[in-house]
Amino acid sequence: MKNSFILLINLLLPTLLLAQPGFEVKEIQKKWVGDQMHNTYEVLILQAEKKDVLKAIEHKIEHGGEVKCEVNESAISANSVVMSAFWTDSVDIYTLSEADKLGTRVFFAFWMDTLCLGSASHHEYDVFIRKFIKDIALSEYINAVQEELKNEEKKLLLIEKEQAKFKKEEDKIRLEIKEEELDVVGMKDDLTINEKDRENKVNQIQDQKAAVEKVDPTDKVSASAEKDKLKTYKSDLKQLKKQYKKISKNIFKTESGITDLKEELAKSLKEKEGVDKRRSDQYDWIQSVKAKLLAAQNAL
Repeated sequence: MKNSFILLINLLLPTLLLAQPGFEVKEIQKKWVGDQMHNTYEVLILQAEKKDVLKAIEHKIEHGGEVKCEVNESAISANSVVMSAFWTDSVDIYTLSEADKLGTRVFFAFWMDTLCLGSASHHEYDVFIRKFIKDIALSEYINAVQEELKNEEKKLLLIEKEQAKFKKEEDKIRLEIKEEELDVVGMKDDLTINEKDRENKVNQIQDQKAAVEKVDPTDKVSASAEKDKLKTYKSDLKQLKKQYKKISKNIFKTESGITDLKEELAKSLKEKEGVDKRRSDQYDWIQSVKAKLLAAQNAL
């Protein structure tokens, strides 16, 4: 719910905050030279970098007006500008750009002879001036959103790489668990066989004890042979018991390892849930940026 609200704000902010997608033009009174106040067009261009806006203004004036601009760190001025796409008279243009926490704020002053143009005094020029400013502002806002989209898509790729890493680790652990569980099944089968062998060996020993008792004591060769058989059977039983203990120990060790692997898997899956959530949120955020971009492009 919280994430959806943030996405909605990201999409609606340019139109909630400003009259146009990504920018707002308004007229104010501002001092340019001396103490006298002059009509000024102020525009806030969301997300735009000051250096990019300065280049755009310079290009717009020089390309459309075929004049050379004077440019410093924040200000641009051009004299005798005839923008045939907007106006046919000679106009002097002065601009001042300021970095703003929301983007870049630009002040425009348009002079014709000694008159500073504005909607009240020159309505016929105001329409074209606003169109001139809109072309710059909207273009720079679109460029800024396109850059934002590019950066957000890079972030998504990094998250998806992280996702793939977790998936690879998950598959590796699951395979290890499967192999270890198969080993346990095999060892338990060996344990069953061992138990059967020990049971048979105990019966052999009992039968051999009877055979030793039945042999003629005067037949030393036969007596010795039967006793050796009994000794061998007892030795075999002893080895089977050792083998049983070893197998049991290995089963315990392997099952403990499986428990550790399952805990590791659970931890990895929990971490992956967080990455999956981040990926989902980032994808949604990108969709909101795309929607914001589309709204701005439709306003061209």
